[in-house]
Amino acid sequence: DSEGKKKLIIPMTSDRGLCGGVNSSVVKDVKAMIRTEAIQGDLILVGDKGRDALTRVAAKDIVVSFKDAFKTPPTFTQVCVIAEEILSRPVDTIT
Repeated sequence: DSEGKKKLIIPMTSDRGLCGGVNSSVVKDVKAMIRTEAIQGDLILVGDKGRDALTRVAAKDIVVSFKDAFKTPPTFTQVCVIAEEILSRPVDTIT
C-alpha cells in the first residue's frame, strides 16, 4: 500500500545533550524506519543531535538540516522557514 509513495521524515532533536534519552530515542526510531524498506524517505533534520547521529547512516537521504534550531527559543520567522521547507516538498506522507 505504501510502496511507491514519497515520504518525508522530520526528526526533531535538541542542539545540546541535555535531552540525551529523547535524542537517542528519536534517532533510534528514525534508524529503524530507514532500515525498513517500506518506510524510506527523505529527511529534514531539525536540531544538531539528530543531524550528528543521522548523517553517519543516512547522509544520502538528508535533503536539508537546520543547525542551531533550538539554541535559543525559536522565533516565528525561524519556524516559518522550517514550515516553508517542509511544505515545498512534494510528498505523500510526512512523519
